[in-house]
Amino acid sequence: ILTPRVRRGPAVEGKSDNIGNELRKTPHLPAERRAAVMLQALARAVFLFGGCVLGMKVEDVQNELLQTTQVFHFYIDKNMFDASIGSYGSTQFRAALLGKPDLPKWMFLRQPSNSDRALLYGSYHDHGELNIEICAINKYNYKTSLRVVSLQVEKRQSEALYEVEMKFLNLNIEDLFDGNWLSGLEEIFRDHLWKNSPVIYVTKVASVVDIGGRVPVNPKDKEGVVVRIGGTANFSQDLRTLELEANQLRNRVPCPPDYKRTSAEYRFRRKNFLSDWCGFRLITLPERLDGEGMMQHHDLAFSPISLEEDSFDPPGIDHIPRRDFLADFLLSLVVPACATAVLLSALVCVMCCHHEEDIPR
Repeated sequence: ILTPRVRRGPAVEGKSDNIGNELRKTPHLPAERRAAVMLQALARAVFLFGGCVLGMKVEDVQNELLQTTQVFHFYIDKNMFDASIGSYGSTQFRAALLGKPDLPKWMFLRQPSNSDRALLYGSYHDHGELNIEICAINKYNYKTSLRVVSLQVEKRQSEALYEVEMKFLNLNIEDLFDGNWLSGLEEIFRDHLWKNSPVIYVTKVASVVDIGGRVPVNPKDKEGVVVRIGGTANFSQDLRTLELEANQLRNRVPCPPDYKRTSAEYRFRRKNFLSDWCGFRLITLPERLDGEGMMQHHDLAFSPISLEEDSFDPPGIDHIPRRDFLADFLLSLVVPACATAVLLSALVCVMCCHHEEDIPR
């Protein structure tokens, strides 16, 4: 349940300040006056909260038709909601499964900073109906509006049995769904790398940050995305060759993410994809592996995208030169001790060996 905050106007602010002043003086007030002030403050808070909740408006239901195992996306903006939330001020969107506190684990809501448009995306492996409740909050006046999106998920006739997972470093999630990035990626596999598969489509997408990657130090840099491309036919020889090349890269610790010498690198460069071949994987059902399979990862097809492995490789202790600190320890004790002994000896000699002669009166 969202807890809307209320922007106080001048009149409310003045009264609440008076109540605040009285509350600060309560140690010097009688018990009856203290209780009355506290009840007045509580009643005002309940009144303001109730007015905000009652001001929340629910819009009609919007239907979206999806297919199983295929990634979907649609944008959320102010035009979907009631005009009473106002056009002035930025708008924040929240989404959850109807009657639940959050979205399902396969669905994500992403809203870039300083943007009044959000992106809802994901992919579902089972058919059925899902109702997503979306709340729009105006950050200036804190007016809210609700809208329910009904997702009708139909079972796809030809679902992917094999998947290719790749990582691209020059894209964010919102960039991937803008323009022709997904269609261009499918075209590379359909026309060059996976010609024997009659059906090719994108099954999953995820941000590198969402699966355990690091946020870029420079805000202008891209987070990177992980994409899975599914097909109904077995892997082609070109994909198996890429798997062998990627395995050679993984044997290097750490794996060089900017390595470009692969047989298919130029095909992705032509479409402006910057590939990280350390994240290249072939995924299928274990029982579907044949004798020529080069698989190193026996994950189930359409399994969740695994967490990123930390690419930081600290140096081993064997490569650090060893140093004996015994001499330093003794030196730190002997030198001060000798200096102290010399000073004490000199002081004793001055005090005991040099007496002033008695001057006769």
